[in-house]
Amino acid sequence: MVKIYTRKGDKGFTRLASGEKVSKSNIRIETYGELDNLNSYLGLIVSFTQELKIKKKFNLDINLINQIQNALFYYGSMMSCHSQSWKKLNLNDPPKIDLLIESRIDQLEKKLTPLRNFILPGGSTLASYIHLARNVCQLAERKTVFMMEEEGIQEVPREALLALNRLSDYLFVFSRYVNMLQKKKENIWKIKKK
Repeated sequence: MVKIYTRKGDKGFTRLASGEKVSKSNIRIETYGELDNLNSYLGLIVSFTQELKIKKKFNLDINLINQIQNALFYYGSMMSCHSQSWKKLNLNDPPKIDLLIESRIDQLEKKLTPLRNFILPGGSTLASYIHLARNVCQLAERKTVFMMEEEGIQEVPREALLALNRLSDYLFVFSRYVNMLQKKKENIWKIKKK
């Protein structure tokens, strides 16, 4: 790790992990910035979960979210440099979290009533934060797709794309599970007919 500040002033520029100086509006910076944003929301969710009296019911989810956070940091690191520089980072391969996420979704859905309507985000404070994380996750997924198209990337970010897609599904189901445990009624989207 280097010092947190450089005393050079950035003037709207930063450096990728591979050394190239780029604008802070560069798609890579935006993309791994969204992953960092998502990671912060996941940290907030874990903090709120650990403060609940029923926190033991969330042990599997806390463990899964910790694994997801580690994988997101890995993906952000990979996105912070061009593919020819990835190998120089000497990082281990990320865990295949998409399968872990799918497994947890299946477990949670068995505990929930089947969804027959669209539901509006909300319920408990924790569930609401989970919905916000889901929105940030979807934005990170869209940014990743855009970065892949702009940069012509074919490698590691595809793993990130798969994980992000599964993660937004998990966060939706997890918010429903949280509301169920906290005895909060789901807010059904009501369509007004003419």
